[in-house]
Amino acid sequence: MTKTTQKKEFDYKAFNAFKKTPKYWGLFDFTNSKHKYILSLLRQMGWETSPELTGRSLADVERFGAWLQSNKAPVQKPLKKQTPEETSKTITALENMAAKQYK
Repeated sequence: MTKTTQKKEFDYKAFNAFKKTPKYWGLFDFTNSKHKYILSLLRQMGWETSPELTGRSLADVERFGAWLQSNKAPVQKPLKKQTPEETSKTITALENMAAKQYK
């Protein structure tokens, strides 16, 4: 028996629409230590979500992405597109936000 597989064409419209969503803006590179530190800061600030599937507490990527898209963020750019200098500015802003929570 031979399997027939149809190759789906890539949906550029759907991908371009996804690139505008907060979820895309908040995507992390788990090999980048600065991105891991941002995850830690988000959890310290209570920006967490618990998906029903796993039940584990995870950093709220959509909330972070929405913040990156807002005027409150120092760099309005998706996290994976930020340069190391821009990522440092984002970290500084998040550190200040976390510090204000504990005052």
